[in-house]
Amino acid sequence: MKVRGFIRSNFNASKLTAILFSVFGGLFGLEHGIGETLQGNISTPGLKIYAYSAPGLAFPFGREPALTVVPNYLISGILSILLGLIIIIWSIKLIQIKFGGLGLLCLSIIIFLTGGGFGPFTTLIFASIAALKINSNFIWWKRLLPFRLRTFVAKLFPWVTILFLSWIPFELILGLFFGIGYPYPGYLLAYIFPFIMVFTVLTAFAHDSLPEN
Repeated sequence: MKVRGFIRSNFNASKLTAILFSVFGGLFGLEHGIGETLQGNISTPGLKIYAYSAPGLAFPFGREPALTVVPNYLISGILSILLGLIIIIWSIKLIQIKFGGLGLLCLSIIIFLTGGGFGPFTTLIFASIAALKINSNFIWWKRLLPFRLRTFVAKLFPWVTILFLSWIPFELILGLFFGIGYPYPGYLLAYIFPFIMVFTVLTAFAHDSLPEN
């Protein structure tokens, strides 16, 4: 059975999702690194750190909590910046190769351990999941959901992708102009974001499980 229009053709939604999530994760990991670098050549208080000093940036978790095994803010920050750049380049150039998803997963773990932050790491994990399915035939997905339901879910992909892209700017606007950030209700907005990512990945998989035009 064939489907028309945007739904399925030769467009690979899993690849686009992996790239978008990777670029976001790389950029925000890099941004964590900038904050850590600005704190200077000083020792970290332990494994858990904050990329920015109080009061932090004007959005949920504005101090940017992170984890690092490197006991120095400056070195940890430089590593996060470099790894963020590598992840962005990887997502654009190498995400579609055979081991592109596995490579992204390894980079995600490394940047997480060097101060890249919890939020970026979550985004990069979802990016890795999407990347690992770029060339999948989705047999399991076809068995799980009937064709009509997959088609309906696939049609939501553009809209949830737009929601994903607009969520961080939305949080920043609320924080900068309306003072909605730390601690409430900003935390609620931050905790919704992973669910948006889950839904984006699922709609991408539904899209790519459909037959091509």
